[in-house]
Amino acid sequence: MLGLRVIFSTYLLIALPAVAAGSAETGVAGAGKETPGAKSASPQDTRAGRWKQKRIEKRARVAPPRASGFEKALLWVEKRGFGAPGSSGSPGLKPVVGVLGPRSAVAFGARYWQPKLGRSQLGVALTGGYSIRGYQLYDLQFGRLHDFGPGYELDPEDHGFRQRAEPAKSAKRLSVFGRVRYRNFPRQNYFGPGAGSREGDRSDYRLEEVFYGKAVRYRATAWLRGEWDVGLLQVNTGPGTDPGAVPIASVFDDVTAPGLAHQPGFFRTRATLSLDFRDQPENNHSGSVVDLSWSRHDQLGGADYHFSGFAAQGRQYLPLGSRQRVLALRFLTSTTHPESGSRVPFYYQPTLGGPHVLRSFRDQRFRDRNLIYLSAEYRWEAAPALELALFYDAGKVFRDRSDFNLMGLRKNVGFGFRVKSRDRVLFRVDLARGREGARVRVSVGPAF
Repeated sequence: MLGLRVIFSTYLLIALPAVAAGSAETGVAGAGKETPGAKSASPQDTRAGRWKQKRIEKRARVAPPRASGFEKALLWVEKRGFGAPGSSGSPGLKPVVGVLGPRSAVAFGARYWQPKLGRSQLGVALTGGYSIRGYQLYDLQFGRLHDFGPGYELDPEDHGFRQRAEPAKSAKRLSVFGRVRYRNFPRQNYFGPGAGSREGDRSDYRLEEVFYGKAVRYRATAWLRGEWDVGLLQVNTGPGTDPGAVPIASVFDDVTAPGLAHQPGFFRTRATLSLDFRDQPENNHSGSVVDLSWSRHDQLGGADYHFSGFAAQGRQYLPLGSRQRVLALRFLTSTTHPESGSRVPFYYQPTLGGPHVLRSFRDQRFRDRNLIYLSAEYRWEAAPALELALFYDAGKVFRDRSDFNLMGLRKNVGFGFRVKSRDRVLFRVDLARGREGARVRVSVGPAF
C-alpha cells in the first residue's frame, strides 16, 4: 500500500501542473466558456503588436541623412581649412583664401606654421598669396611663435585692424619674432584729396612695400591681446595696371597727391590693442569688441614726412530675441597728424569706399587725413548656412580735426545675403545704393 501511495502521489505532482496550464489557455472542457483567469488577444493588443513590429522594422532600415550638393561643398571647404580660424591655428601647411587689399578680388595661397623647429623653442611662419588681379603678399616670421596671429590669413588691414581674429585661448601666450613682409598692390584707386573729390577724376597707382622688423605679440587673457612692431619700411609707387583708369601722374601732382614725386623710407613703429568679448569671432551673434591702434612714421634722411596715426573701432552685436536675429553696429574713426612742416603721403591717408566701408561707393573713393564712419546691419539667419541682411552706412573724410562731427556724411542703404559655415562667413553678396548709384559687392568674410 505504501508503494501505491508513492506512485499515485508522484503521478499527481506530474499531471496537475500540465492540466492547470491547459485549463488556463483553453478553459475546462465542456464548460463552453473561458475561466475567469484566462486571457485572449484583444483588438488593442493586436494593433499594439503591429505598431511594435513596424517600429522594429523601421529601426532596421535606419540610414544616415543624405547631404545636398551645396552642404557637401560647404563641408569640403570647412574640412580643408580654407582660412577657417580653427585650422589656421594648427601647425603645418594649409591652403588659405581671402583678399589681400582694396580691389584685389579673391586671392589664393598657403601658409606654413611650425611653432618649434626640432628641440628648440624657435619657430617659423610663412604666408604667401596671389590674387586674380595680380596682388601679391608674402610674410615671413621667425622666432618664438607660440600663437597664431596676423600674417597667417589672406586678409587685408582695414584702417590698421584686421577683420579676422585669432582663435580665443585662455592660456597666456607671448611671441617674440623677426618679420619680413612684402606686398604689391597694382590697382589702387585715387580720386584726389578730400570729400569734394570727383568720381570722374579716378586714377590708379601701384603700391609696393617691404617691411623689416621685429614684433612682440601677447595674449593676456582670452579676451585681451596686443601687438607691437618696429622696423624699417620701404615704399614705392608707380603706374597702376587697371585698363579702365588713367595713371595717377596724368591727373595729379605732388601737391594734390603728397608723396607722388618721391617715396622715402620710414622708420615705423605700431601698437595695437584688442578687447574681444564676442561669442564667435567670425560668426557673431552677441558680444562686443573694441580695437585701438597707434602708429608713427619717421622719414629716413629727410623731414618732409613725419606723422603719427591713431584709429579706434567699436563693434556691438545685439541678439533680438534669439540668436537668429542680430543687430550689428560699428563705429570707426581714423586720424593722421603730421608734424609742423611735414605732410602725410596720399597712400597712407585713411580712405572710405569698399566692401567694408560705404559699400555703394567705389573702393578708396574718399581720402584725407581723418575719417569717421558708422554702420548698422540687421541680420537674420534664414537657415544655418544662409544669412540675410539689411544695412545702412554713413561716413566722411576731412582734413581738420575740428570737423570731427556727424555733419555732411555720405550715406548708403542696401541688403545682402551671406553663405556661412558653422564658424564663419564664407562669402557674401551685398547690393548697396547711394548718391553715386548702386553697386554689387561680392567679398570673402564678414562685413564687420
